[in-house]
Amino acid sequence: MELLHLGNKVPSEEAEALRIGIYQKLCIAGAKKRERFPGCHPVSLTLDNIDLLLSKDFLVCEKSDGIRALLLVTEKMGISKGYFYDRKNDFYELDMNFPFSSTVLIDGEIFLEDGTVTTYAIFDCLIYEDAPQILKNLYKRLGYAQMFVDRMKGSVEKTKALKKEDEDGFEPKRIPIGAEGQEPGCISIHFYVKQMMKSYGFWEVYKKIPDLKHGNDGLIFTPTDEPYSVGKRGVILKWKPTFLNTIDFKITKAKEFGHVYDLVCSGKRGKDVVFGHFFCEDEEVDGKIGEFLYDNDGYYWDLDEFVLRKGGWKLYRIREDKDTPNNIRVVCSILESLKDSLTIEKLCTFYNAMRENSKKREQMKK
Repeated sequence: MELLHLGNKVPSEEAEALRIGIYQKLCIAGAKKRERFPGCHPVSLTLDNIDLLLSKDFLVCEKSDGIRALLLVTEKMGISKGYFYDRKNDFYELDMNFPFSSTVLIDGEIFLEDGTVTTYAIFDCLIYEDAPQILKNLYKRLGYAQMFVDRMKGSVEKTKALKKEDEDGFEPKRIPIGAEGQEPGCISIHFYVKQMMKSYGFWEVYKKIPDLKHGNDGLIFTPTDEPYSVGKRGVILKWKPTFLNTIDFKITKAKEFGHVYDLVCSGKRGKDVVFGHFFCEDEEVDGKIGEFLYDNDGYYWDLDEFVLRKGGWKLYRIREDKDTPNNIRVVCSILESLKDSLTIEKLCTFYNAMRENSKKREQMKK
């Protein structure tokens, strides 16, 4: 699925103005910072950082296999307009009615349910009614996200933000918003806020993955008491089964060989770092972002010694929704995760400690 199917791509000058407007609302200065996609970037869950799940409060939800995009609602020539904003820093104007006279910025993922229903699953809120919400706790941010969905539904009563002391998690009612109430010919998108549970409920979330009507590639743990990290890596932790633990490389044709491509990640100050090589006869992959799995069982060419060796990078899919590769730090984090082989069974060994520590923290707050 491509965002072009949902809306018209905004010209670059207008996109820059929208991006600057977002950072102004978020009260974040600095020209360099304003060039970034403002979404927070998760880090891989490893044995080195799993202590965070033991010592801090997190909510867990399933990690949808979709297109990461922010949803911006703002006024344009006196009319409320909505835009999907992707990681390429592109905006797509939506032909939908939005009942807001102020700016809203929501974080979520777009995917197809049952292969046909365009769905936007929301997991955070950065701006609501012109006010930045990034410094508030996750429960309050999710409360604003639910208020957005209720408002889209036309509900008169606004949902109050949940109090973190009284809840085991965040489990809002799913409210799909389709073509109902929209002008004929307008697109139909279903909106809902993702169900979340306290971190030790990860097994319950994991068990329901086979029942999902959309793709999934793991779990996401979001800290409840941390602010939203705008445009950078925060302490949001992602867990993936080993066979889905992937790295996004830029595929660049090597000068020395015909069908050999360099696998490039970004280093310090955005400089390219060649991390490995990839053999492919399809020249259309050149310059694209590829999502790669490390295949332990296959045989791949070692271009330094021109011999076949067991183990190498295997292309999983081309990422049309991205135009930049993973940073070298992210690559190292994912490799650490692969080395740890943090399976769901191994993660379950931390369940008792996660639950007991969480209950102790609750008692200390009373």
